[in-house]
Amino acid sequence: MALREDFVKQKPEATALPRVSTAARDGSGAGKAKHVALQVMRALAEAIGSQNEEALQAAVAQAAEIGIQNSTMEEAENLLRGLSMSRDLRAAIQGVDEDRLEAAVYEARENGLPEEMLQEAEGALRRLAATRVLAAAMEPIVAGRADFASNLRAALEEAKGAGVDAAKVKAGEQRLRGGA
Repeated sequence: MALREDFVKQKPEATALPRVSTAARDGSGAGKAKHVALQVMRALAEAIGSQNEEALQAAVAQAAEIGIQNSTMEEAENLLRGLSMSRDLRAAIQGVDEDRLEAAVYEARENGLPEEMLQEAEGALRRLAATRVLAAAMEPIVAGRADFASNLRAALEEAKGAGVDAAKVKAGEQRLRGGA
């Protein structure tokens, strides 16, 4: 009863109680760890939604650092791998290395990249192959052969069909007129 009498005598004002965080009450810091994990998961979900490779890399690194292993992390890692493959495939399409492009197409196909991207890459691969065949058909050493004209015509048709640079096709046609 003494507590009740003290309360009546002191008549404290009714005010809001001070807020005590979970982390302050929990000496182990488990509440803070849960809060950090929640923030990292949010960042991971936002990065997945934005499909921004840099943000995704940062979020995956943070999640790995605190030991998050769940389906969201797996989805993020798969998306990151796909974005990286797409970037590599685009670079290979722009380049002139037929072997690199062929390897990138194979890897992209194995990992399920979109069909439209694969078709673009295969078209670039056909252009590179046709360019190589056309260049070989125009070599001076080949010009003396009896089947030079027919080989060059075939290479020119393939090059035109594959969309090889018009200047290269024109050079082949001029070579055909001059060497036939």
